[in-house]
Amino acid sequence: MKSIGCAATVALALGLPFHASAQTTSTGSGQAYPERPIRFVVSFPPGGSTDFIARILQQRLPASLGQSIVVDNRGGGGGNIGNNIVAKAAPDGYTLLITAEGTITSNPSVYAKLPYHAIRDLPAITQLIKYSNIVVLHPSVPAASVKELIQFAKAQPGKLRYSHPGVGTVQQLAVELFKMQAGVDITSVPYKGGGPAMVALVGNETQLAFATPPSSVPHVKSGRLKAIAVTSAKRSAALPDLPPIAESGIPIDVDGWVGLFAPAGTPNRIVKRIYDEVFKILQMAEVKELVLAGGSEASGLSTEETRAKVRAETAMWAEVVKSTGIKVE
Repeated sequence: MKSIGCAATVALALGLPFHASAQTTSTGSGQAYPERPIRFVVSFPPGGSTDFIARILQQRLPASLGQSIVVDNRGGGGGNIGNNIVAKAAPDGYTLLITAEGTITSNPSVYAKLPYHAIRDLPAITQLIKYSNIVVLHPSVPAASVKELIQFAKAQPGKLRYSHPGVGTVQQLAVELFKMQAGVDITSVPYKGGGPAMVALVGNETQLAFATPPSSVPHVKSGRLKAIAVTSAKRSAALPDLPPIAESGIPIDVDGWVGLFAPAGTPNRIVKRIYDEVFKILQMAEVKELVLAGGSEASGLSTEETRAKVRAETAMWAEVVKSTGIKVE
């Protein structure tokens, strides 16, 4: 009887049904968790990678949590609007954040002032999905490898132009890191989003981009762009034919990823409950296939590993921003 708990004792005494399989988590105040719907604030509009994984979780988490999931898209401000909502929310497990890594790791260095402290106010629960940004070129660039790209860029300093989704985005910072390590001069051209950046590349307004798979792979498949490498340290399961930049001798390891975060002070038992249920979903074969089809990989990195990754990437981007002077007022 003790293993069932007080709820079972009361239920049996009153002659009421009790389902021992139902999983609840104490919030520390005597209440079970969750007792009402959980809100996932997504700090980008519908249609992107953050919204994509949020919808997958929205469909599958209610079966194990016993409560519905509400997805609340709060795009704008480079992700800072949605982030701030969750940073200021009650730490009770009912308002969580799904966002791209850059809003947590690079925004603190890129933006002159933020209304929250990313690492302190938004501790990570887990990395949900990860993907390798792709080094894509306009077909007019006479390079079929990173080494050939570096040779061409050094022979004609400043001639190559690279497009990116906006000042301070990880796609821009990754190219700036590459430029520093390779010793090349390539001109930055910002656009308002990944779509316009790819249109410019296809039209030869720019010649290079470190782009996300969803924005670039269709153009590569059609022959309008060519892909020569990925930015991660290892080959991507979604793009196994592309070598990492690191194989050319440039030590770059930049993964794009989407994470799940909670307001600071959320009880550890709730964080663990959420992590455990999300991890199970990310290990489902059908979910892995869905994510892989979109050019990403399901992750489920542990809470501590994800938090360590956030700290390491925050420090890395702080150095890049300091070296380049990139800032958004």
